[in-house]
Amino acid sequence: LSDSNLWKIIVLVPLCPTVWNILARLEFYTHFITKLTGNKYYGCYLLAVYIFSSSAYRDYVFHQTLAGQPTSTLLDNIFVTGFAYLIFGLGSVLVLSSMYALGVTGTYLGDYFGIYMKERVTSFPFNVRDDPMYDGATLAFLGQSLLAKSPLGVLLSLYIYFCYRVALLFESPFTAYIYQQKDAREAKDKKDKKDKRGEENGHTGQNGVEAMEVEGDADKEKKVLSPNLALRRSPRLHPTPETISELDQLDLKEEKKRKRRSSVDESELPDSKKTKTETENGNEEEEELLDDDLEDEKEVPPQIDESSLICNFRVSKETQELLRIRKIVSFFPIQKMTFDLIYDGSDVVGRACTGTGKTLAFSLPFVEKFKLHMAEG
Repeated sequence: LSDSNLWKIIVLVPLCPTVWNILARLEFYTHFITKLTGNKYYGCYLLAVYIFSSSAYRDYVFHQTLAGQPTSTLLDNIFVTGFAYLIFGLGSVLVLSSMYALGVTGTYLGDYFGIYMKERVTSFPFNVRDDPMYDGATLAFLGQSLLAKSPLGVLLSLYIYFCYRVALLFESPFTAYIYQQKDAREAKDKKDKKDKRGEENGHTGQNGVEAMEVEGDADKEKKVLSPNLALRRSPRLHPTPETISELDQLDLKEEKKRKRRSSVDESELPDSKKTKTETENGNEEEEELLDDDLEDEKEVPPQIDESSLICNFRVSKETQELLRIRKIVSFFPIQKMTFDLIYDGSDVVGRACTGTGKTLAFSLPFVEKFKLHMAEG
């Protein structure tokens, strides 16, 4: 007990992790090491040098303590020696593999500097032990004690294990707190970016259209743009000039229709081309409905290729009438090209865009052929 190294190691074992964690927490709250070095990585490396140096000095004092203590003959046999080498080797593997998996910043409390691990390490040795570095260090101390045949060294190893367990009671929860703070900041930043993008893109209505400020001929008025124009102005799309022209025309027609629906009673259209609408101030103003606007309301029947008419194919009158009720009087191109081939029993492979009638293309000739066979008995 008079050995000064013994008292040194008794003090150093709990002191080392205590000082490490105090310095790391001060860095987390004040960033004083980062300010001192000018960079969080340099700060972490500086703390790493201190931790490594203090650990090396502690190990040296532990070795000197074992050398100055009496030995036991009970530990002087081949089985104890073999077991000592085994646990010393296992402890060294746990420590070195932990350092390799975590890296320098992960091993030496880089989390406290804002240097975070991208993801939780689950590879060896963390899939074996939750705290492999502290466990490995304890095994290494125990192995040295057995090799030195020192009973006091065995007791010191148990003391080291107890001190490490106490240190983990403070270190592990705070590390979890650091990553909770990190996740909360990232979620807040993500929400702020989303809100900022929403403000930049403008407010959206219930129909998903964009409200923008559009300059008119005489003044500015706020218009709700149609989906066509909203899509055309989307920065993610790169339409051609022809597409822009078509969308402009469609949007102009939709805007005219919207204005008429909000201001004109349709029942009065045949009697007069002028109606009265009330403004927000209660005044009345007249709006002239131009002939070309009325023509826009008329639906232009689509041009139908006569060769695509269903009546020109081997489709029964009954089926034609059922299709006509559903307003199907002609075939889409995929239906026109494949009907006779499928009806005559040929194997066909066809490709067409979604919504162009592929299902009807193969089912209709099959049904018609089946009905014909049923009729013939």
